[in-house]
Amino acid sequence: MSSARRRGSTIGTLKLEKAGDIVIKAKQLRVVAGAYLSGMGYYAEILPEISGTDLKPDVVGIKPKLEEVKLRLEKGGAPVGILYLLREDEWVSTESIVEKTGFNEGFVKVVLRDSEEDGWVKSKNEPEDKVLWKIDSYRLPAEECVMMCCGPEDPLGALDVLERLKGCFNRGYLLFPYQVDGEFLDRCFQSEIGVLVFDERIVCFKEVMAAKHLDIKDFKAYSTICEKMVVDNYVIRSGEYF
Repeated sequence: MSSARRRGSTIGTLKLEKAGDIVIKAKQLRVVAGAYLSGMGYYAEILPEISGTDLKPDVVGIKPKLEEVKLRLEKGGAPVGILYLLREDEWVSTESIVEKTGFNEGFVKVVLRDSEEDGWVKSKNEPEDKVLWKIDSYRLPAEECVMMCCGPEDPLGALDVLERLKGCFNRGYLLFPYQVDGEFLDRCFQSEIGVLVFDERIVCFKEVMAAKHLDIKDFKAYSTICEKMVVDNYVIRSGEYF
């Protein structure tokens, strides 16, 4: 356990004592936060797996682009495990994709050809049977990704998780069922992480500190999150399968 988590536990205990008996626990806080995001038009998921790490935020919400959701209904989900390596303005060889993904060459070729048929990518043939690829009509199916972690039990530990996941989301928030002190808010401000406090009396989150909008740097993790959540949410909401 990191020193940040140990210190966070101490801070969490002090806060819990100040707040008295807290009715809403982490599990309930996750559900309330997911409903909060859904009510604002986000697709939400609790404790999702994030590609390339064993860290799990408590709640993730993505703002879907409805036109892109419709495209996936027509074409099926996009193979982001390969497409994240491609760009619109640069041709990439099949060999380079195989090397970077570690996938079998035959598998990569099949996926790329299927993706070309679906219109996600396009190819061009070069001498010596070399094939190059780049993005055609593929676009990410979300405008924004928000990640949230519950802070009551271990505030600094929760903050550490969001700091380590930076690059995978646009805005990050810590969730609390009680007010937090100025010193901790300063830590959050320095980390560019927002704070939401749930008020049971009015059944609403109050934004105590706004989160800074961050650039996406881990496109593999980000695109994987977006594609999976679009498929999962649409299927569950509509009962239709891609």
